[in-house]
Amino acid sequence: MATEIGVDSITFVQSRFCISKKDNNSERYGAIIKEAIQQSGSLKDTKLNDVIPLMELPSFWNKKGTLLFFHQKSLKGQLSLSEVLQDYPIERPLALLIGSEGGLSDDECIHLLSNGGIPILLKTNILRAETAAIYALSSVQTLLQENNKTRKI
Repeated sequence: MATEIGVDSITFVQSRFCISKKDNNSERYGAIIKEAIQQSGSLKDTKLNDVIPLMELPSFWNKKGTLLFFHQKSLKGQLSLSEVLQDYPIERPLALLIGSEGGLSDDECIHLLSNGGIPILLKTNILRAETAAIYALSSVQTLLQENNKTRKI
């Protein structure tokens, strides 16, 4: 589904509450991505990266753009998604980290915060990981497109 939305790459992240298999079914996921690209007409060739530990995510992302992490509880001084993306350039890369079914640990949130990550709390029910990913991607895409239209006028 993320491929159909136009995501550049997908990286599975191993966190305290989520243990990913080393093989991560890359052949199966590669076939799903290929089919999704064909069916959706997406112009992006979504790349599937290897599984990485969450603590390595900031160095993996390496400040290419902003890293948003979606989690299960509000943190002090947190901004809303629309506030974070209000003046965000649509062409600038953006990484979205969706917590596992068990959420992100406090230590993981602190690590992400201390490495420039921006926490986002979806103001809805607690969602399953797959639902949260599509909800977050769709929300980000819509906000970026709407903000970009507003700036051009």
